[in-house]
Amino acid sequence: MKKQMEIRIWKKSPLIGQTVNQISKKYSVEIIKVARGDKATNPDGELKIVEADYVSYIGDNKSCLRVFDKSVSN
Repeated sequence: MKKQMEIRIWKKSPLIGQTVNQISKKYSVEIIKVARGDKATNPDGELKIVEADYVSYIGDNKSCLRVFDKSVSN
């Protein structure tokens, strides 16, 4: 079953600097939205994630939790 989650990218997260495509491929999730400041977009694959982004994604439970763990750890 697919699950949708939203995370905030915190300082020192290893996801910072990775592209949407890199994260999607590595963690088997589909990133459906990135909110940065007051703008939210359906991101293209080359968008790089930066600190304080809000990232919405879809995947199975295990994949979603792996992304969450990386969003808060270094």
